[in-house]
Amino acid sequence: MGMIQIGFGRGTGITVFCLMLLLGLYACQVSTIQADPTSTPVPAATDTPVPTDTPIPTDTPAPTETPIPTDTPTLEPTATQDLQATSAAESTQIAEKALEGIRKDLDVYGIKEDEGELIWLGTESVTLSVNTYGEWLAEFIDKDLVTQDFVFQTDATWESSGGLATCGMIFRAEEDLERGAYYEFAAIRLSGLPMWFVYRIDYNTIQDDMTAKYPFSSAINQKQGSMNKYALIARGNSFTFYANGDRLGTVFNSKLPEGRLAYVVNQESGETTCVFENSWVYALNTP
Repeated sequence: MGMIQIGFGRGTGITVFCLMLLLGLYACQVSTIQADPTSTPVPAATDTPVPTDTPIPTDTPAPTETPIPTDTPTLEPTATQDLQATSAAESTQIAEKALEGIRKDLDVYGIKEDEGELIWLGTESVTLSVNTYGEWLAEFIDKDLVTQDFVFQTDATWESSGGLATCGMIFRAEEDLERGAYYEFAAIRLSGLPMWFVYRIDYNTIQDDMTAKYPFSSAINQKQGSMNKYALIARGNSFTFYANGDRLGTVFNSKLPEGRLAYVVNQESGETTCVFENSWVYALNTP
């Protein structure tokens, strides 16, 4: 190997040479020393939870036995009532019972049962009241019932606080009583002088006064709260009236061949009430 000389004087050169020689030997020695391999670091242990003991499953309870259903007795269905048939039967019974009295009344009026048939029977009472001056009130017995020849009977009870009041019947009426035409029969409750009249009215105006002089009759009961049985027999252009079985009279008019039936009440002043009940209509055979 080359030697490097440093000019420090002689003695110094030897010292350096020896030093270098020693360093070279050291270096050789160092190069032959193998480095100890580095120790692999031990990873820090994490706190791993200690597994808990798995509980021993308890015994699953045995399923209870499903009870065997008992036989449910089958109920025999009750017969469903035919309401329409029942209603019809009841109506027939009521009509048959009413016919017993109607036959007697027809006999009084000279009419045989086979001359017609019962077409309407009132099973409820109808009350009409007025309480202002000159008030008039009417109500159809059945707006859909249109008749030509018939017997129409009703029991009318009247109460009035005024001097002049009427209870009566409307017949062969058009549908609109305010503007249409009709016939009207009424008894007048006037102290000491019970009267009756028949008008043909059209548009609220008297067109024909068929009784003219307002005949009176003792057959009409005029006492306060008294009842009168009124009957009308219509045949063609002839109209005959009865009060409590007594014939009041007959009038004629051919203007209105058919129409509806109604109850009517009228008064001059005070308060008047008319109650209509036990009403019926017997249609007569037409020629």
